[in-house]
Amino acid sequence: MGKIIIEVFHTHRNRHDHKVFEADKISVGRGYQNDLIIPDPHVSAEHIQIQASGYGWVVEDLDSENGMFVKKYGKVLKKAYLESGDEVVIGKTRLRLVSPLHPVEPAERLIITNRFFKKLSQPVYAWGMVFMLFLLYALDYHLGTSENLAVEKIAVTAVGVVVGVMVWAGLWAFVGRLIKHKAQFLFQLAITAMYFILLLPLDTISNYLGYYTSSAVVGGICLAALFGTLFSILLILNLKIATNISRRKRIMVSNLITGVIFAIITLSYFANKSEFNPNPVFYSVLKPPFIKISPRRDVDQFLKDGQKVFEIKPAKK
Repeated sequence: MGKIIIEVFHTHRNRHDHKVFEADKISVGRGYQNDLIIPDPHVSAEHIQIQASGYGWVVEDLDSENGMFVKKYGKVLKKAYLESGDEVVIGKTRLRLVSPLHPVEPAERLIITNRFFKKLSQPVYAWGMVFMLFLLYALDYHLGTSENLAVEKIAVTAVGVVVGVMVWAGLWAFVGRLIKHKAQFLFQLAITAMYFILLLPLDTISNYLGYYTSSAVVGGICLAALFGTLFSILLILNLKIATNISRRKRIMVSNLITGVIFAIITLSYFANKSEFNPNPVFYSVLKPPFIKISPRRDVDQFLKDGQKVFEIKPAKK
């Protein structure tokens, strides 16, 4: 008699649990006579039967209403031979069959072990990155304009970038406080500041590519690719610091958010182009006054004043 662990993922109830059995045959269904009762309205009273075999388990559908979907083969089957880690879906519930010796992923450390990230989380390095960010953006704004701007105006622009970085880091620190009970604001601040610092050379690279290829499309695609990759990496790091989700989910969520943002930017760009805009763009618009008080005039006086419009004045010699 072997031991089997069945992990139950209740998709319709957003819950996960597991059951341990020491039997060669296990019945699964919604009925109360089963060894494993699944409270899913899409599961039949007697849905599947799991029986131990020499190398794993044989899972058989008991003529259920909605059948049994085997993820290993990607289709609905009446009978399947499964090994440890394989999954089946019945109704809206996912079952994962695992043996007690099934390997698990190594635990993630609560303490940062990477030397580079350790230094970033220290106050001196974190605020040093912020100060470097301020100087670089002030210099970039000064070099990017032909106007003779005052130092105060250049500083205000750079301060705006720094404030945005601090707000972003503060939001992720708040998420970390809620989920991990540890804010790590300085760490979030350091990696966000580093991201904005890296944006400057990437923007320069895309501008040079667009210049040498004489194509704004090439420069735009290059900038989008570099910016998107860097933004996904930033989100992955933010999620790693603030949440407990797996690496695979972090990558999926980051790429999804980046894709949605770029889809919105692309749609807005083409929607605002002149060929897609039914209303022409004017430099100025004259609007009628809301209310105007004018002296009373009779019809004869109005016609007399109107004749002045058609008078031709003699040219000055």
